Amino acid sequence: AENGEAALALLESLEVRPKMVFMDCHMPVMDGLQATRRIREFEATEGKPRMPVIAVTAEVFEENRAACRKAGMDDFIEKPLKLETLHAVVAKHIGKAGLRPIFT
Repeated sequence: AENGEAALALLESLEVRPKMVFMDCHMPVMDGLQATRRIREFEATEGKPRMPVIAVTAEVFEENRAACRKAGMDDFIEKPLKLETLHAVVAKHIGKAGLRPIFT
C-alpha cells in the first residue's frame, strides 16, 4: 500500500487475513506505528487472533524498537533488507502459528 491508511483499509477489507504483515515505520498519511495500533484495536474489537506485524525500518536505536513494541509490533527487520534476516523472521513467526514457511 502507498501509505499506512491504505494498508489498514486493505487489511480490514480482506476476507482471509494474511499470516503476517511487514509494516514500514515511515509512511505518509498514517505511519506504521499508528497503523499497527489500529490493527491491534481492530483485532480486539472484532475478536480476531493476533497477526504478527513486523517493523521494517532503518532506525535501529533502542528507543525506536521500544516505540515499535509499544505500538504492538512483534519484531524488526532493518533496512537495507537482508534475505537471510527476512527468512529467519518469517520462519520464527509463521512457526509460532503452527505453519511451515515455503521459500522459493
